[in-house]
Amino acid sequence: MKMNPVQNLSRMMNWSKLSAIALAALLIACDDDPEAVNEEELITTVQVDLFRGDSDTPSATLKFYDEDGDGSIAPEFTQEGEIYTGVEYVAVTTFLNEEETPVEDVTAEIEEEKNDHLICFTRTGAVSSAVAFDEDDNEIPVGLVSIWETANTPGAATVKLTLKHQPGIKTGSCDIGETDIEVTFSFSVIQQPL
Repeated sequence: MKMNPVQNLSRMMNWSKLSAIALAALLIACDDDPEAVNEEELITTVQVDLFRGDSDTPSATLKFYDEDGDGSIAPEFTQEGEIYTGVEYVAVTTFLNEEETPVEDVTAEIEEEKNDHLICFTRTGAVSSAVAFDEDDNEIPVGLVSIWETANTPGAATVKLTLKHQPGIKTGSCDIGETDIEVTFSFSVIQQPL
């Protein structure tokens, strides 16, 4: 059955109206003011300063530096100072983005968003414990400041730091959220001099 030109025109206008309605609904559904996305920061450096007693100067510093992030250049691990047996250290962790000029202190953002961040510690060998000391507004650990206790016997040790991003879901569990960075420090715990 052949349609006359008026019927064709009428049919095309109906399709045009439907298309215009669908386009209008799509535009209304789009949000002109999207919610800000918390972009993951680039972290090139993780530094742990180990303080002993009331000293203002770290007795040892462990540092991880990865100049190209996930690129092909291997990260560097360095240690300054010695880590001794039978000591309780206050460990202060700093996260930096050294790709920025000036260097960006990512630690400040973690502190600002402490209710959404957790540093988890896994230790082996001559470190008998590594636990977060600082807390967020809900009294859940953060981990920028932690306590590391070394064993009484010298030996090899590792401490793995895992920075978790847990916006709105933080409970103190390391099993949830996204991992922003994970670094394992390997070092020796030596006998204290007499």
